[in-house]
Amino acid sequence: MGANGAVGATGARRAVVVGCGPVGSLAAIYLARTGWRVEVFEVQPRYEDRLAQAGAAQRAYTILLGPRGKDAINGAGASLGRDRGVDLEGYVLHRGRVGQTMNVDLRAGKLTAINRDVLGWTLQQHGAAAHADRIQYYFGHRLTGLDFEQKVATFEGGGGDVARGYDLLVGADGVWSGVRAEMAKAGFLTFQQHRNVGGIKVVEVDGLPGAGDAWGRQWHMWVRHSPKFAMLGSPTPAGRFRLGIGTMTRDWDEEFGHLRTEADVAAKFESKFPDLFGGNPLPEGLARDLLEQRASHNGVATHCSAFHGGGAVLVGDAAHSMWLNRGQGCNSGLESARILSEVIEEHGGDLAKALPAFTAARKPDTDAAVAMSKRPLINPGVMLRGMVLWALHRALPFAFGPLAEDGVADPRVPYSRIEAMHRWQDAQLAVLAAAGAVGLACLVLRARLFP
Repeated sequence: MGANGAVGATGARRAVVVGCGPVGSLAAIYLARTGWRVEVFEVQPRYEDRLAQAGAAQRAYTILLGPRGKDAINGAGASLGRDRGVDLEGYVLHRGRVGQTMNVDLRAGKLTAINRDVLGWTLQQHGAAAHADRIQYYFGHRLTGLDFEQKVATFEGGGGDVARGYDLLVGADGVWSGVRAEMAKAGFLTFQQHRNVGGIKVVEVDGLPGAGDAWGRQWHMWVRHSPKFAMLGSPTPAGRFRLGIGTMTRDWDEEFGHLRTEADVAAKFESKFPDLFGGNPLPEGLARDLLEQRASHNGVATHCSAFHGGGAVLVGDAAHSMWLNRGQGCNSGLESARILSEVIEEHGGDLAKALPAFTAARKPDTDAAVAMSKRPLINPGVMLRGMVLWALHRALPFAFGPLAEDGVADPRVPYSRIEAMHRWQDAQLAVLAAAGAVGLACLVLRARLFP
């Protein structure tokens, strides 16, 4: 397959996928299944090397893979395997001191906790095995240029520059997408990004209190100090726990910058999360890891005016990254990879029609998903709203539907419909509040007129 863009001997059309994360890997599989010859270029080293690097696998963030993401993976003929993630059966809400916990059964949620790099590696392995004749992978290659007129992408790798012609280029290169930047420079789209306040650090630990069979299948939340900061914990297939400690109203250094020694860190976390290790000191090395580790951001919301242009199309975080609150970033990205393949097939492979149709079909839903992600979960007002709507639905199901956000677990419900229902429920609550205020005013007036 030459850099001049000539079609190969088989006559199969050529796709270049930039980015070999979970979304890029899945997009490559879908394209290969429908007859494309695919080359995937990734700036990072091979997954095997990354996962073998000390600490790297531990710090990759955890994805809560739901029905949307799983449907997209299954639709490509792939599967996670038994040892790659943990199927969750509920969550444990840690509210304060040792023993002050609440267990919630969520088996119907069908969530799987999986390391982001492990998920990407799993999908890349499937693509390499199931479509060895149609997918080639190149790691350690950085995108350096795109010629949209000639449809040639240029990469810099260990052996020098590499140029590839393409019929379709898929930008799946993440929140800081180079493909998106080149498309914007060429005038195909505009985009805006909004960084969420706060930061997060991730560590893996052993020996959480009560970490038996049940805890090893549950999601954990320490929310006593929210909304300032909180901690989330997810089990790993190896029987450990990956903890994400995050600030939510200020950046990490503003909240914890005064912690300068391991003793400072240990004292802080032992006092703020007393039930974390059952009252015992932090494990050796944990305080040092938290002190030395650089905090990652709490999510960046990306709004693109379009997802296509110049024979290129954006998917996943490159097109619609979002904040972490709803856990839909990867799920929506995997869903976008599936929908892109379906739209191309629906238009008989005519990219001039299919790519604009993809933007038209997908953008309303991803815009809605991004909007949802900006509403915090661990917030007293949000939690109160949810409880009120749940009670109203139980009491008056003919007038009040289930909580709109429950639709996230159903791949048949578009994000745009969920967001519309959320706005409708806001209106219902506003009417109830207004009616209550009028009723209260009438009672006060009556009491004054007729004492």
